[in-house]
Amino acid sequence: MINANKTDKSTSELVSSQWVGISELTDNVASALGVTVADAKEVLLVNAVFEVRPLLVERSGLHNVYRDDEKQKHLEDMIRVLLGESSNHHTEETCAAAHYSHVAFSLPALYEWLKARELNFSIPGWNDWMKSSYKVLSKRGLLVRPANASSDRPTPASGSGVLCFSDLQLLSGYKTNADIVAWLQSNEVPYKTGIRNRPFTTLEAMNQSFGLSETSLPIKLVVSV
Repeated sequence: MINANKTDKSTSELVSSQWVGISELTDNVASALGVTVADAKEVLLVNAVFEVRPLLVERSGLHNVYRDDEKQKHLEDMIRVLLGESSNHHTEETCAAAHYSHVAFSLPALYEWLKARELNFSIPGWNDWMKSSYKVLSKRGLLVRPANASSDRPTPASGSGVLCFSDLQLLSGYKTNADIVAWLQSNEVPYKTGIRNRPFTTLEAMNQSFGLSETSLPIKLVVSV
C-alpha cells in the first residue's frame, strides 16, 4: 500500500509538472534574459503568450483546460491583466476573474512558442523537462495536447501533398509569416493560412506556379500529419 501511494504521488507530480503558472513563467523569463519581472511581462505580452494553448485555468477549486487554438478574448484579456496591462483597458469582471484565477500554460506549448517567436534565449529547466518528463508523460499518455495539434498541416480534399509552414521556411529561406506570404505572392503561389496566420499551400500549387514536375523538386519534402 505504501508503494502504491508513492506511485500515485509520483504520477500526480509528474502530471502537474507539465504546467507553468504565470508567476513562474515571468520569473523564468526574467532570469533567462537578465531583466526585471516587469520587463519580462512586457516580453510575454509583445510576443502574445496569451495565445499559447493548452491553457489551464483554476478558480474556486475547479479547473478547465483549454486545448483549442481559437481566440478567446475573455481568456486573453484576463492574461493581459495578470501580465500587468492597465486595468483601465478591461472590465471590472475581467479584472476580478484575473484576481481570483490561477492560470498556467502547457510547458511543451511554451517550448514551441519560444521557437515560433524566434526568441533566442534558453530556460535550462524547460530544456531538462523536455528531455526527461516530457518523454515519460507522452509514453504514458498523460500529456495534455491541443485538440487540433495538426491543424498547421491540413489535408486538402484533392489529396495533394501539403507544404506546411516549416516546409515553406525551408523552400523560401524566410522565417516569418509576413516574409513567406510575400514570397508566395511574388511567385503567384496560391496559399491559405492556418493557426497563428501561418501560410500553407500544396505541392501541386507550388509545382504549377514554378513550372515544375513533382519529381524535379530539388529536395524531398516529407509531410507528416
